[in-house]
Amino acid sequence: MDRSDKKELIADTYTRLLAEIPGGNITVTMLIRECGISRQTFYYHFRDIMDVVEYILRKGLSDILAAPEDPDDPAEALRRLIREIDDNRELIRKLGETPRSREIQKCVTAVITEISEQVIENRTDLTGKHSISEMRFALSMYAHGFEGYILDRIERNEPLEADVLADLLYRFITGELSMLSF
Repeated sequence: MDRSDKKELIADTYTRLLAEIPGGNITVTMLIRECGISRQTFYYHFRDIMDVVEYILRKGLSDILAAPEDPDDPAEALRRLIREIDDNRELIRKLGETPRSREIQKCVTAVITEISEQVIENRTDLTGKHSISEMRFALSMYAHGFEGYILDRIERNEPLEADVLADLLYRFITGELSMLSF
């Protein structure tokens, strides 16, 4: 088994254990026992348990970013993100119960911001209206609000309705949906 296979084994085992055990209770000892690897092998691939969690999140979210874009539908990345979140709602809910849930939220927010930046870049009519710092501020606000909205719906076990939510978020990011215009 090569290095990347062992890293995937550790990540997959963590995800499987998370289905049975609260995330805050999963230890390196549990993981190495379940994986059948040495402690040294674990620490070769990851710094700690939180590093495993971040790897799992970043891998899933980077797959969304790496997927080819449909140039006729720039909101497709948002739809993929929401579908991925909805497909993994139980994992996300359980990760939210870990001691480092805030770090997990920051990771998700960073990816939402990155996807939002891609949406803006595809809209040349929007890029000349505001400075980069203004756009980054707005995108950060959107990402934090979106993250809170998603996590709230997951906590209440409500469906995310990816197509509807992606359309609303896209319209919000591009300014087509604005409630505070003065």
